[in-house]
Amino acid sequence: MKSKRFYTVFNPVQKKPSGELQQKGTDTSIFRNVNELAGINSYDKAILVSGDGDFVPLIDSLKEKQKKIEVWSFKISLSKDLKAAVGIANVHYLDDIFDKIIFQHIGRDDKRLHYQKTI
Repeated sequence: MKSKRFYTVFNPVQKKPSGELQQKGTDTSIFRNVNELAGINSYDKAILVSGDGDFVPLIDSLKEKQKKIEVWSFKISLSKDLKAAVGIANVHYLDDIFDKIIFQHIGRDDKRLHYQKTI
Protein backbone atom coordinates (compact mmCIF):
# COMPACT_ATOMS: atom_id res chain seq x y z
CA MET A 1 0.00 0.00 0.00
CA LYS A 2 2.92 2.31 0.53
CA SER A 3 3.53 2.59 -3.21
CA LYS A 4 -0.06 3.82 -3.68
CA ARG A 5 0.47 6.48 -0.98
CA PHE A 6 -1.83 4.90 1.56
CA TYR A 7 -1.39 5.55 5.25
CA THR A 8 -2.13 2.51 7.37
CA VAL A 9 -2.15 2.20 11.13
CA PHE A 10 -2.23 -1.14 12.91
CA ASN A 11 -4.09 -1.26 16.18
CA PRO A 12 -3.37 -4.60 17.87
CA VAL A 13 -6.08 -6.96 19.00
CA GLN A 14 -5.95 -7.60 22.72
CA LYS A 15 -6.94 -10.72 24.60
CA LYS A 16 -9.41 -10.36 27.47
CA PRO A 17 -8.96 -12.50 30.60
CA SER A 18 -11.85 -14.62 29.27
CA GLY A 19 -9.79 -15.41 26.16
CA GLU A 20 -12.02 -13.34 23.89
CA LEU A 21 -10.23 -11.01 21.46
CA GLN A 22 -11.10 -7.32 21.28
CA GLN A 23 -9.90 -4.09 19.70
CA LYS A 24 -9.61 -1.02 21.88
CA GLY A 25 -9.35 2.56 20.69
CA THR A 26 -9.48 1.79 16.98
CA ASP A 27 -12.23 4.31 16.11
CA THR A 28 -10.53 7.01 18.17
CA SER A 29 -7.18 6.31 16.51
CA ILE A 30 -8.69 6.48 13.02
CA PHE A 31 -10.56 9.70 13.84
CA ARG A 32 -7.45 11.38 15.27
CA ASN A 33 -5.08 10.33 12.48
CA VAL A 34 -7.43 11.20 9.62
CA ASN A 35 -8.22 14.61 11.12
CA GLU A 36 -4.58 15.43 11.88
CA LEU A 37 -3.49 14.51 8.35
CA ALA A 38 -6.36 16.55 6.89
CA GLY A 39 -5.31 19.50 9.03
CA ILE A 40 -1.86 19.55 7.43
CA ASN A 41 -3.32 18.89 3.97
CA SER A 42 -1.61 15.50 3.59
CA TYR A 43 -4.23 14.05 1.28
CA ASP A 44 -7.04 14.94 -1.10
CA LYS A 45 -9.35 11.99 -0.48
CA ALA A 46 -10.05 9.92 2.63
CA ILE A 47 -11.15 6.34 2.08
CA LEU A 48 -12.89 4.93 5.13
CA VAL A 49 -13.42 1.18 5.20
CA SER A 50 -16.17 0.93 7.78
CA GLY A 51 -19.92 1.13 8.05
CA ASP A 52 -19.89 2.43 11.63
CA GLY A 53 -22.16 5.40 12.29
CA ASP A 54 -19.70 6.59 14.94
CA PHE A 55 -17.70 8.04 12.04
CA VAL A 56 -20.38 10.61 11.08
CA PRO A 57 -18.57 13.36 13.05
CA LEU A 58 -15.39 12.50 11.15
CA ILE A 59 -17.22 12.82 7.83
CA ASP A 60 -18.62 16.18 8.93
CA SER A 61 -15.16 17.37 9.95
CA LEU A 62 -13.64 16.30 6.62
CA LYS A 63 -16.40 18.06 4.69
CA GLU A 64 -15.57 21.27 6.59
CA LYS A 65 -11.97 20.83 5.46
CA GLN A 66 -13.22 20.28 1.87
CA LYS A 67 -11.80 16.77 1.62
CA LYS A 68 -13.20 14.17 -0.75
CA ILE A 69 -14.46 11.09 1.07
CA GLU A 70 -15.26 7.51 0.05
CA VAL A 71 -16.81 4.91 2.33
CA TRP A 72 -16.38 1.20 1.65
CA SER A 73 -18.57 -1.13 3.68
CA PHE A 74 -20.52 -4.34 3.57
CA LYS A 75 -24.15 -3.61 2.74
CA ILE A 76 -25.44 -5.23 5.92
CA SER A 77 -23.17 -3.19 8.21
CA LEU A 78 -23.48 0.29 6.67
CA SER A 79 -25.11 2.74 9.05
CA LYS A 80 -27.94 4.79 7.54
CA ASP A 81 -26.48 7.87 9.21
CA LEU A 82 -23.02 7.28 7.73
CA LYS A 83 -24.53 6.69 4.29
CA ALA A 84 -26.50 9.94 4.53
CA ALA A 85 -23.47 11.90 5.81
CA VAL A 86 -21.13 10.85 3.01
CA GLY A 87 -23.75 10.73 0.23
CA ILE A 88 -24.75 7.70 -1.82
CA ALA A 89 -22.39 8.62 -4.68
CA ASN A 90 -19.45 8.18 -2.29
CA VAL A 91 -20.52 4.81 -0.89
CA HIS A 92 -19.05 1.59 -2.30
CA TYR A 93 -19.86 -1.94 -1.25
CA LEU A 94 -17.27 -4.55 -0.38
CA ASP A 95 -19.87 -7.18 -1.24
CA ASP A 96 -19.49 -6.16 -4.90
CA ILE A 97 -15.72 -6.74 -5.00
CA PHE A 98 -15.12 -9.34 -2.29
CA ASP A 99 -14.38 -12.10 -4.80
CA LYS A 100 -11.59 -9.91 -6.26
CA ILE A 101 -9.78 -9.34 -2.96
CA ILE A 102 -6.69 -11.50 -2.48
CA PHE A 103 -5.53 -12.25 1.06
CA GLN A 104 -1.80 -12.90 1.30
CA HIS A 105 -0.03 -14.02 4.45
CA ILE A 106 2.98 -11.69 4.79
CA GLY A 107 4.36 -12.51 8.22
CA ARG A 108 3.82 -13.03 11.90
CA ASP A 109 5.01 -11.44 15.08
CA ASP A 110 4.35 -12.49 18.69
CA LYS A 111 0.80 -11.16 18.77
CA ARG A 112 -0.79 -11.48 15.34
CA LEU A 113 -0.69 -12.73 11.80
CA HIS A 114 -0.24 -10.09 9.12
CA TYR A 115 -2.17 -10.19 5.89
CA GLN A 116 -2.01 -7.92 2.90
CA LYS A 117 -5.21 -7.36 0.96
CA THR A 118 -4.93 -6.41 -2.69
CA ILE A 119 -7.57 -5.84 -5.32
